[in-house]
Amino acid sequence: MGIISGIIEFIIDATFISDLIDFLLRPFRSAKPVKNRPRSRATYGNDSGALILGQVVTVRLKGHGTSKAVVVDPDAVYLVRLTDRPGPGVFELSSLERTKVGRQYAVVGEVVAAKERWCRAIRGQKRLGKADFEHLQEMLPRE
Repeated sequence: MGIISGIIEFIIDATFISDLIDFLLRPFRSAKPVKNRPRSRATYGNDSGALILGQVVTVRLKGHGTSKAVVVDPDAVYLVRLTDRPGPGVFELSSLERTKVGRQYAVVGEVVAAKERWCRAIRGQKRLGKADFEHLQEMLPRE
């Protein structure tokens, strides 16, 4: 009886833990690449709400874990993922080089949709410079 009850307790614990993890991570798993790209261009300096256009935030993205991203549309919460590794399909954001986050590259092909509550501002981090932001807007794929 002791072995069978131990096995049953193990199965119950494993099921509960996996359900708990799924419940806790469900919102983060929903942050994934968007199929419908932003249709309009937001204007730099026209900010409303908790997220600021061009702000660098940390967000948990599907398949990447916690990543840095740039807010390109604060209303729909569209973000462009950032990386610290140069490569094809990325370009350097020179205005971030001497800031808290350091040298970062925008991965233009990865626009993700998130919710405002999933984004955390980096304390003491300034937003992108206007030239970098406009260059990023030009490179984004549009519908």
